[in-house]
Amino acid sequence: LESKQQSGVDFGTIPVNSSIEKTITIDWANQPDMMWATTDNEHFTVVSNSNFGGTCGDYGSTEIKVKFDPSVGKNYTGNLLIDVGNDGNPDLTIPLSAVATKINHTLNWNNTENEIELNSIFNCNVTVSGNHENNPHAIKYAYDAEYFTGSDEYPGYLYAIKEGRTTITAYIEETETCADAEATFTVTILPEKSTMTWEQDLSNYVVDSTTIQIVTLNATSNKEGNIVYEIISNENNIISLNGNQLTINANV
Repeated sequence: LESKQQSGVDFGTIPVNSSIEKTITIDWANQPDMMWATTDNEHFTVVSNSNFGGTCGDYGSTEIKVKFDPSVGKNYTGNLLIDVGNDGNPDLTIPLSAVATKINHTLNWNNTENEIELNSIFNCNVTVSGNHENNPHAIKYAYDAEYFTGSDEYPGYLYAIKEGRTTITAYIEETETCADAEATFTVTILPEKSTMTWEQDLSNYVVDSTTIQIVTLNATSNKEGNIVYEIISNENNIISLNGNQLTINANV
């Protein structure tokens, strides 16, 4: 038995989740017995002419197709084994080699607003291009803890705790089949807008003209500090204000 390729067959470099076939020619002389072709690595498989010879005569050749089908990104080696009579002892060994590269992905930020208010939630909206069904990737986020807080339970939902400009990094970790990847997004955290809420409804307040009435004004704000009340209209000067104490004297 012999082969012009018996020094070795290189399948080259292909990405994970793909495959390639190579044809290997085996020549024989004075071998009337059947011959079997197998491999010793599951990622190299004989896909045609796994047994040959015998009735083909004492001299001849055959083409064997071997398929390389990698499952993870790394260097692969194996052997094509030709066994005369199927006795378990290879009569010809041809080395096989190949390289599988990891799948590359791109992370895309889909957020359009890059400004948020202090004490609000920023929802990271990131997708992975080329994500494949049998290897879905969990997107993780790295951020400056001075500007945001987050939780593992709700990844991608970040709470703004300080004003300023900061960068969030979305990333996926390297696996056996895929390379790592990352993408950044810059966010400006603006001061929180002031809001005021009246805790009482004075629109239908009934004024008793026979007495002097005192009303304690009650409003709240989302920001710390004293709330200042001011009279902007005082027809007939029937009201006066001292802090949050509104005095009504309708009998003027």
